[in-house]
Amino acid sequence: MVPARQIDTANAKLLAFLAQHGTLIARMSAEAVAAINDPAVRTLVEVAASRGLFDAKTALVEAAPEIRQAVARALLSDEYATDDEKVKQRLFAEIMNALSSPKTRLQEMYREHRSAVQSGDHARVKELQERISAMTGEQSR
Repeated sequence: MVPARQIDTANAKLLAFLAQHGTLIARMSAEAVAAINDPAVRTLVEVAASRGLFDAKTALVEAAPEIRQAVARALLSDEYATDDEKVKQRLFAEIMNALSSPKTRLQEMYREHRSAVQSGDHARVKELQERISAMTGEQSR
């Protein structure tokens, strides 16, 4: 049994947004999808993008077991429920910006690292340490 883990805030916001506005996944570029720092979340989004629609029920079924609870929490959020197209576009742009910002990604990785340490998920701790090292090495150049 794989221990449950959290997903970072930016990824949770993306999933919450897509749960409300599933057709907007078509606006995500391949680069934006590739920028998703969590491989399990990235896979969910890649599969949905290939369909041209993000469906919350399907995403929950397809979510990796270790993130299923976190995905369920994100999908249940109504934070992004709106019919206003301008608001949708602004929210989508904000989420995409957060996903692509190196500073935001690094902060999220540090939060995820602390959570993994607290939960005793040694494999995730090691993975995140390597990713943080790679990012901080890139930023110091």
